[in-house]
Amino acid sequence: MVALPEEFVRTTRQLMGEERFNRYLSAFDQQPPVSIRLNPMKVEGGK
Repeated sequence: MVALPEEFVRTTRQLMGEERFNRYLSAFDQQPPVSIRLNPMKVEGGK
């Protein structure tokens, strides 16, 4: 698990609630999804 600062954990747990915070923490144990971002301002007709 990722080591998060205690003050961050306290504040975030209070804001999110226990259940949602636990789901948030469990996300750190999963592989992040692969994503691709296309910037249409940099595309030049498919070149």
